[in-house]
Amino acid sequence: MQEKYTDNQSTKDKGDVLEQNVEHLFRVAKFKTSRNVRIASYEIDVVAELGDRRIIIECKNYQNSTITIRNLIHQWSSKNDIIGAHKIIIVIAGMSIKDSDRALASSLDITLWDEDDLGSLFKESLKPESFRNKLLENISLKRI
Repeated sequence: MQEKYTDNQSTKDKGDVLEQNVEHLFRVAKFKTSRNVRIASYEIDVVAELGDRRIIIECKNYQNSTITIRNLIHQWSSKNDIIGAHKIIIVIAGMSIKDSDRALASSLDITLWDEDDLGSLFKESLKPESFRNKLLENISLKRI
């Protein structure tokens, strides 16, 4: 990963680092990216575009949170009814993702990534010539 968390960083700083790292992955895969964009009155952490495809990425760094991943999945499924993105990805650091949450997300065509998923993607990104296809497979976004 580009940057790592340190103990003395604020929650916002840790969230910014997470967003930067996720944006980096999509840039390596030759997506057009932008951060902290407003779409339909929602602030989107990272927007990644490939051709006419728009991917919305929500990054959450949960060290001490009460929100459930399940609620977050439902929130973003509803938000996407308004936003109309081709894909929603929720990236969660600081918590483990249950199989039941992954199943719910998959049923709503949302991709969940945890820190292990990010680590694997960063390893894959070291081979940029094949990384785009691996990323497209990972998020189940069909090639254009």
